[in-house]
Amino acid sequence: MAIRKIAFKLKTNDAVKYLNFDYFKRKNKEINQDWIYKRKDILERRIKKFEELLDKNTVLIKAKISDELAKLHFKR
Repeated sequence: MAIRKIAFKLKTNDAVKYLNFDYFKRKNKEINQDWIYKRKDILERRIKKFEELLDKNTVLIKAKISDELAKLHFKR
């Protein structure tokens, strides 16, 4: 998209011939790769945090259930 915008602004075929399209392609790939790595890191951290919270809450829920079960057995 950026290449097309630049070429449209130049409005001459001679100037467009000298644009380095390979540079823009490489730069675009680098930007995309950087974004992918950052996004992947963020998602991995979120998953790890979610799993930790899930483990904590699972332990709490199991404790509550076992307490309630003990109360029921005591009432018998």
